[in-house]
Amino acid sequence: MVEYDRHYRTPNLFGKPYKELADFFKSYPKRGLVLDLGCGQGRDSIALAKLGYKVTAVDNSVVGIEQMLNESKKKGLKIKGITGDIYDFIPSSKTDIILLDSMIHFGKKEIKKEKLLLKRTIAILKRGGLICLCIRDSGKRVRIIKSFMFETYGNWDTLNDSLLTYTYVDKESGLFSETKYNMLILKK
Repeated sequence: MVEYDRHYRTPNLFGKPYKELADFFKSYPKRGLVLDLGCGQGRDSIALAKLGYKVTAVDNSVVGIEQMLNESKKKGLKIKGITGDIYDFIPSSKTDIILLDSMIHFGKKEIKKEKLLLKRTIAILKRGGLICLCIRDSGKRVRIIKSFMFETYGNWDTLNDSLLTYTYVDKESGLFSETKYNMLILKK
């Protein structure tokens, strides 16, 4: 059992997707295939499928994937759910959009494997495709990630670079937190 299998005993643990993320993709004119890496319980995957995107969602939590697929079935949505480690996952085809919501941190322990993950996933991004990174805004990490993306992969069109606030409330325990995130959406 992975760590998040225990956390996901609470349905819809992280709530709705960021309003800013949903609004961006609602207004984005081109629908296509989304690869949601680290999808958890599917809050982003379900929202994007409702908007007409075709979604493949990957997470190492069996519980999270099952919850997402059950919810998508109830809503009549077709989402391909894959249980697996995103760092080992090898996509079988090109994709229009890569979504990494709270999955890239570029901390000292993660930076090497996260750079490899980005390299592998950007390689399957179609020309004109998007990468959407929602990154905890904790000091210099956002700056390091932006620098890595532009220095390693050249010119991107920046479609969104905004700060957002995620509010977490657990009614059962009374836990409350607010976290700042940077939403970076780049076009290849």
